[in-house]
Amino acid sequence: MTRLRGSAHAIALGFAVGVFTACTPFLGLQMLSAGLLAWLMGGSIVASFLGGWIANPLTVPLIWLSSYHIGMAMLGQSGRFESGQFREGFARLWQALWERSPDVLQAAMEVLFPVLKPMSIGCVPLGLLLGGLFYILVRRSLEAYQMRRPHGEPQLEGVRLRPLRLRPSHPTLL
Repeated sequence: MTRLRGSAHAIALGFAVGVFTACTPFLGLQMLSAGLLAWLMGGSIVASFLGGWIANPLTVPLIWLSSYHIGMAMLGQSGRFESGQFREGFARLWQALWERSPDVLQAAMEVLFPVLKPMSIGCVPLGLLLGGLFYILVRRSLEAYQMRRPHGEPQLEGVRLRPLRLRPSHPTLL
């Protein structure tokens, strides 16, 4: 991220927006919404894509489980998930898809809505918390990096960089 153009604030804001959208349960829309939100808020769009990679196969189960339980708590419901009901609903959805039934959308809503509703609600405070945390971490890291590199020039302790001069090694190349 040190190679991205922009202020430490803009890059950190873009990254934080990416982290926020990574907490949403809507796969496929996360990067699009991250870029759009970063653009609207004046953050770095590229950094928002990098922040979106917080959601990866290792972290998604933890993010989704956390957002589900937070959402259930916000709705005042128990966080207990009935796997038997989910299996029955999923079987109905699969059958509707297999038979090309017009009831596919209804079957999908019966299966997904009880899970997506609390996740959609719980992802907001989770995303705000994680996004805020990453904003602070990224901004402070970039500011510290920029303080060590004044004017964007590489700074090596005790070493002055000189321009490279090419000299032909063979007399016929003169």
